[in-house]
Amino acid sequence: MTQFSITVRLMDDAQLETVYQTQICRDFPENERKSLERMRQLRDLGLYECCALEQNGHPCAYAMFSSAPGCACLLLDYFAVDCRMRGQGVGTAALDAIGRYTRGRAQG
Repeated sequence: MTQFSITVRLMDDAQLETVYQTQICRDFPENERKSLERMRQLRDLGLYECCALEQNGHPCAYAMFSSAPGCACLLLDYFAVDCRMRGQGVGTAALDAIGRYTRGRAQG
């Protein structure tokens, strides 16, 4: 299996909108999706993190996390690997990267 080096970084507003329109709307049925406006509201309140997962600077997956004030825990709200990269081990590597990201965040 190929080894992947995945990094996690917070999305800016333009990237969130692009990911929402081109991927989240494809990957999740409407009745399971928060609206883009709601994601932005929660993010602006510090209760939501929208992350791009990248391999060599290229997006390969995304993850959205909910949080609660005063809590170091994160709830993985959405996660998907780019459909062109599925079945290659990218998801496993992305979940490992998410684990490192969330542990680092909790340790502050």
